[in-house]
Amino acid sequence: MKNPKRLTERALRVALRKPAPLRFTLTGPSIYDRDFILTHLRDSEGRFVFLATSISNEFVAGLWFAPERKPGSHGEARQIPLSDLGQFQFYAEYYCRELEHHYKSAFSYLWWGELSAHARLWWRRGDQWIFNQKRLARTERLDLLRKLVQEYLTGGRDNWSYVEIITSIEGPRWIRHPAKDEIIRHYRLLLASLVESGEIALSGSAYKIVPRSMVTLHQHETEEQRHSDMRWQSILMFVLTLCLVVTGAVQAAGTVVGMLKDFWSVQVG
Repeated sequence: MKNPKRLTERALRVALRKPAPLRFTLTGPSIYDRDFILTHLRDSEGRFVFLATSISNEFVAGLWFAPERKPGSHGEARQIPLSDLGQFQFYAEYYCRELEHHYKSAFSYLWWGELSAHARLWWRRGDQWIFNQKRLARTERLDLLRKLVQEYLTGGRDNWSYVEIITSIEGPRWIRHPAKDEIIRHYRLLLASLVESGEIALSGSAYKIVPRSMVTLHQHETEEQRHSDMRWQSILMFVLTLCLVVTGAVQAAGTVVGMLKDFWSVQVG
């Protein structure tokens, strides 16, 4: 649905206070410094045709992209008169630090605006602060190996970077944890240990599981089962011994009571 011209103009003026740079990244540490808005105009069929970069009292300036353009083609510098804004649909993408917010109409942008984006960011920061107060659990080498094998069995993937491995175990918020350097050293040491013992392989910067992984886990599970069986046998022996001791104590108590009765009857007689 098209936005009224004045509503679209108002949304453009607000959004273009934070115009997007010509080049920016969607990943990496730099995303935590982002604070800009990509402001688009779409045609009546919802196709992206114009990237707005500035606005004056008469025109909206930006880059025009023909609907039939080829992928990767560059836009043509153009100005759209404000009187023609009623022919287009407003669309904005707000890059607020690591978060992205999409507004599909001028009304939704003006209604929710940047306040909702910052509210979500503040909520995320508060949640991150609570997360940072926790001491992350240490994953041991066999637990890590079991995790990698399980991911291979369920998803078919057999290689990961150390960052992907940490993220799959600790979650994406670990990267902003105060102890992140310690976390990285811990996992890289575990991975190096597994590589040295042959449980996994290192190919470039990717860690890969190998057939020996299954052998090691099977041996460990067998040893754990044997240990568990021995523990239960020890518990059973303890219970049986305790029963024998109690039985013996009851018998001994009965004998002592009988002797005391005999002694008392002799004294009375």
